[in-house]
Amino acid sequence: MGANLRIGEILTERGYVNEQQMEEALAYQKGHRDRRVGQILIELQFVTEQQVLEALASRLDLEIVDVSLQTETSYGDYGMKITKKGTSEVPDFLNDAKVYGVVIGTDTNGYGLRHLENIWRKYDLAWCTGFTTKVHNGPTSSEHYNGADHTESHLLYRQGHL
Repeated sequence: MGANLRIGEILTERGYVNEQQMEEALAYQKGHRDRRVGQILIELQFVTEQQVLEALASRLDLEIVDVSLQTETSYGDYGMKITKKGTSEVPDFLNDAKVYGVVIGTDTNGYGLRHLENIWRKYDLAWCTGFTTKVHNGPTSSEHYNGADHTESHLLYRQGHL
């Protein structure tokens, strides 16, 4: 699939929408220039958010992953696992990636994971929020997190080897 295809063309090619639905969405967009076609198609209930994500991922040659938050882990108070969508396999893009850090966003701050004890297999992450005080016989640090609500996560990585 070519990188220059528009999202509507990809959704049509995949059979998610028909030409009449696309025409309706494009006509609606003329009066709402601040809206993207994918958003409009979702609002009109012609496609699901998942279908738009799949189309965008294929256009941009990206892999869709599942991110699961774990509240029981041996390596801290919380953990996060990144897997291929619908499987327990490691995502392809992480196989040759060098992970530099992870930022766990909270409602008040960001909490950086950059040590081996936090990022122990690229796709398995763990951090402490104050309940766990020792991991591998070493003290943990949770002052930055301070009980805030987890709102977002960002994985900082580089493909290939340095």
